[in-house]
Amino acid sequence: MVTIVREPQQDSLGWLVGMWVAPSERGTGAADALIDAALAWAEHEQIGVVRLLVTEDNDRAASVYRRHSFRENGGSVVRGTDGTTEVVMERVLTH
Repeated sequence: MVTIVREPQQDSLGWLVGMWVAPSERGTGAADALIDAALAWAEHEQIGVVRLLVTEDNDRAASVYRRHSFRENGGSVVRGTDGTTEVVMERVLTH
């Protein structure tokens, strides 16, 4: 599953959130299909930039996002719940 939500007050910015693939489906291309569908929807909705957060030690997920032209933008956040650092990645979409 995957969701893209618009940034409040900035319709041209979306956030890819809730990305999850069942363990039995990992490595099958399911993540790629989900990301492709989410980005196609975002383009249709005229979202110009899609951002996401990925934990700094989740190399497998970051690799999947890089395959879809997401790049680190220099931003990061520290989750208040557990102190984990999440890196901001983004992709500029074409219309």
